[in-house]
Amino acid sequence: MGKTLALFDFDGTITRGDSLIIFLHQMIGVSAALKGAPETFARWMTLMLQGRLSHSTAKEALLQVHMQRKTRAAWEQEVATFCSQLKPVYFNPEVLHRLQMLQNEGAIVSIDSASIDIWLQPFADELQANLICTQSKWQNDRWIGFASPNCRKEEKARRIQETYDLKNFDRIIAFGNTSSDYAMLNLAHEAWLVKRGGKLVAWK
Repeated sequence: MGKTLALFDFDGTITRGDSLIIFLHQMIGVSAALKGAPETFARWMTLMLQGRLSHSTAKEALLQVHMQRKTRAAWEQEVATFCSQLKPVYFNPEVLHRLQMLQNEGAIVSIDSASIDIWLQPFADELQANLICTQSKWQNDRWIGFASPNCRKEEKARRIQETYDLKNFDRIIAFGNTSSDYAMLNLAHEAWLVKRGGKLVAWK
């Protein structure tokens, strides 16, 4: 049997929703998120006036408001507990089954996501999968932003090709859920979309 590479988006594919929202709700809390809303909005307005407001910069600014309040060690400890206690309801059992089945067949499994490493790495470790994602930048033990471009759309496909020599694989299979994953899905011989309700539909 030839070598297989299995590519999995995370948000809305392995999970049932956006892990950033899950992270903010579980780790930050509604009260703290509301208290940080004026500062977040002010940062977004500044970015807009500078002509720099985008999906990436808006997400980075939102995280900067909340992530800078604790040290890296504190976040890593709390996130490890958060990941271990996260309810199964947040995950898509069919996708997890496919992931584990491919692992059992000897495939290299890669989680490829625009979300950040601080909460994705524990999930990847638990699933025994490789991880390609948006990287964190730390300064004086505090989170200050992204150390890499936001890992979505063409950037996600570029990072995958940078990490793996796709010519070495006889079979590439990919799983995503939105148009942000199309560039990744186009790298695969076989691709699946996760539709509303968690149903898998062949994309190609």
